[in-house]
Amino acid sequence: MKINGVMIIGFILVIAGLILLMYGNSQNNNLGAQLSSLLGSGRRNPGTPWMIFGGGALGLGGILIVKTMFFDKN
Repeated sequence: MKINGVMIIGFILVIAGLILLMYGNSQNNNLGAQLSSLLGSGRRNPGTPWMIFGGGALGLGGILIVKTMFFDKN
C-alpha cells in the first residue's frame, strides 16, 4: 500500500472531523456555553453545527481513505 496525497488529505480530514465532533460535544455539555448561546442568539445547543461539520469531514476523509486503499490500484 502506497500513501499518496489523497490518503494524507483523508487522514487530515478524519482527524479534523474527530476534533470538531469532540469540541461540539463539549459545547453541548457545557452549561455556561448553553446559557450564553441561549441568551445571545436564542439557540440551546451551540455545539451542533460543529458536530455536523465534524461528521461531514470524518465521512469525507473516510471515503477518501477507503477509495485510495481499495479502488485506486495502479
